[in-house]
Amino acid sequence: MLAKPSSRRDFLRISGMLATGGGLVLSLSGCQQAADSASEAMSNGEGPRILTDAERRTLEAFSDRILPPDGDAPGATALGAVVFMDHYAAERTDILEGLRYGLQVLDEQVQAAHPGVDGFAALDGDAMDAIVRGLEQDAPDAFGALRTLVVFGAFAAPAHGGNRDKGGWALLGYDDRHVWQPPFGFYDAEATSGGDQ
Repeated sequence: MLAKPSSRRDFLRISGMLATGGGLVLSLSGCQQAADSASEAMSNGEGPRILTDAERRTLEAFSDRILPPDGDAPGATALGAVVFMDHYAAERTDILEGLRYGLQVLDEQVQAAHPGVDGFAALDGDAMDAIVRGLEQDAPDAFGALRTLVVFGAFAAPAHGGNRDKGGWALLGYDDRHVWQPPFGFYDAEATSGGDQ
């Protein structure tokens, strides 16, 4: 398990590493059809394919606890993480089962701590954070699966159906260009200006 980030900047750095690995996982797992479907749904504003409204609300609330909005910076839900998860799960029964398992464990945590509450999304922010911490500690497999899918959806290439308007990449400071030209950074700026001859 990754070390717990100490700041939003650390979280974004760690998330960037997960997203890079996630792009490889997505391409290797043969889910291009799901990626194309999610990408199209993002641009058309389509509704869910396989998740129920309750599941979607819970995932939206959970996603925004993992990567919350911060001022003008979008959170995971605004970046399309749940749309991505919905379309990915519609194509892969193992992903759907993993999502539903995570949601079931999350709901059990909510009912144990707040009997009678109508689900995770009905809690206030502090109560949600306490549930997420408890899930991470008590059910790391469920937490890890949900968190990983949130990260994939928030930072995957938009062609894969996440990262709406490349907003996740903007949070990471990633400059998406087709062609790069020197200088690439401080290490070669002097050489390309003729100062290292």
